Amino acid sequence: MPESTGLALSALPGLTAKETVSHSIAMMKESVRSLKTPLSLGWAILGLSAWGERPSDANSLIDRCLRRQDRYGAYDTCMVGLMLVALKAEGGLIHALS
Repeated sequence: MPESTGLALSALPGLTAKETVSHSIAMMKESVRSLKTPLSLGWAILGLSAWGERPSDANSLIDRCLRRQDRYGAYDTCMVGLMLVALKAEGGLIHALS
């Protein structure tokens, strides 16, 4: 599940070696471009960013996700907030908070 995997990846830098989470990083890198919901995409980008693996097209993926509101209706404030954090936290949450 990308939401929980991304959340865990966001929390683990500095607590474990990258090799320990390498399978999770690989899975997220393979699936991030197919994620369509703000919850999945936001946590996937934040998790990858925390390990220096942010997709080069992260901003366009976020833009694509936000544009889906035109078709499916407005996202709630929490989902839009997650997209904004993912957009701005290029080094992951730890770097954004320090």
